[in-house]
Amino acid sequence: SHIDDTNAGGRDVYHVAESYRMPSIQVDGMDVLAVYDTAREAIGRVRSGGGPFFIEALAYRFRGHSISDPAEYRDKSEEEEWKAKDPISNFRRWALAQDILTEGELDALDGEVEREIEEATRFADESPTPPPEALFEDVYA
Repeated sequence: SHIDDTNAGGRDVYHVAESYRMPSIQVDGMDVLAVYDTAREAIGRVRSGGGPFFIEALAYRFRGHSISDPAEYRDKSEEEEWKAKDPISNFRRWALAQDILTEGELDALDGEVEREIEEATRFADESPTPPPEALFEDVYA
């Protein structure tokens, strides 16, 4: 089991859920299979009536905080070190090495993802601006 309810204290974000008596876990967000296994187990618990579950997936942010942040405060060697750990590239290599997917199938998946992103972006751009009172919809307090 990847999920362990006996988390030790610390500054990690996932410990915040403990104050709400919510089971939580921290997972290596750079490991696609670890995230998948953890999410699958948590989703199973939630769907079987186990209540909410909090997952903190730790990952490296490859870009700055926003378009206006060039992230010049980062050392280039740090960036190169983390690029070698890129979860998408690593999963692609793993899937090929395990003969799970072919280059063609992976390329097709990449194309599907690009189309989905383009469609979502177009939908957002073409959608009307919500009224100010929408800020208070679906807010839990």
